[in-house]
Amino acid sequence: MKGILSALLSALAGISLCALAPEGLRSVHTTEALDLVANQSIAPELTGVRVFFRDEPVDQVTSGKKIRKYSVELSGSGFVSGSRIVIVSFRAFPVTIDEPPQQPVTTTFESPSRLRAAFLPSDSPPPGVLSIKVVSADGTQSNNLTIDVISKPARLSIDSISPPSGPIGTRVTLSGNGFDAIPPGRSVAIRFVANDAEGSRFEGFYTETSNDSATLTFNVPRNEINPICPGSPFVCDPISSPLIRATKYRIWVINSNGMSNGIPFEVTAN
Repeated sequence: MKGILSALLSALAGISLCALAPEGLRSVHTTEALDLVANQSIAPELTGVRVFFRDEPVDQVTSGKKIRKYSVELSGSGFVSGSRIVIVSFRAFPVTIDEPPQQPVTTTFESPSRLRAAFLPSDSPPPGVLSIKVVSADGTQSNNLTIDVISKPARLSIDSISPPSGPIGTRVTLSGNGFDAIPPGRSVAIRFVANDAEGSRFEGFYTETSNDSATLTFNVPRNEINPICPGSPFVCDPISSPLIRATKYRIWVINSNGMSNGIPFEVTAN
């Protein structure tokens, strides 16, 4: 009797419970399981963006140049065939208050970790930032990354910074051109964003202009304003007033001339 029972248990050990079910029921369960796996989409994630002008890599988009000559390459994960790149434009001055306009692009799927977007003929975006995300065919969306859109250098630009690093309270001097005050006051906006601040648009502080439009001096503050709203017809209530950390930042000037190129500055510990 023990020998028969042992043989029966050995035979059952190699058979799955699904195999013991009626054939019709097995097929229904198998189909439902496959559908469940297929419908579990992985959210796309952006880790990097590169900008090209006439297929040559550049640091940013320059407002006024033909946008159709630019393209972007996105790196990340979770990209699938049918994913599309969505790019919207946020103006720096006066800051965008309403729904930002979308820049028309075509999306090319290259691999699960790479997508490319070519800009279609349209108006050149104003100085500010382009916010980029990926939307899968089922509507799943990625995080956002940004690309700078700067003014033409002859209109507004930073040539140098001194010193290039220092703790809170350091007196910093920018040299360049176009550092005009925002009417009717005597201030300009300083966009001050940490390198690790993903997808950040406009945060920083205000500082008074000098007697010329070629130099600008300020002390690194302890806090900044998020967001700054230069040129806004409305009072902009800050969402937060984050502390400035000991880390690497980039600095831009924003005024009625638009937004300058960014220049690095490292905040060091006291």
